Amino acid sequence: MGQFVGLHPEYEVMDWRGRSYFVDFMWTVGGNRFAFEIMDYGSHG
Repeated sequence: MGQFVGLHPEYEVMDWRGRSYFVDFMWTVGGNRFAFEIMDYGSHG
């Protein structure tokens, strides 16, 4: 499938209020960024 190039764990981002928080993973490809949040099944129940 490939490598983990561009995948960053615990990536700090700013929300719309200007507060920082950490997403679980950020994948950067070229000029694009994709955020991945991992939640357990109980959180969605």
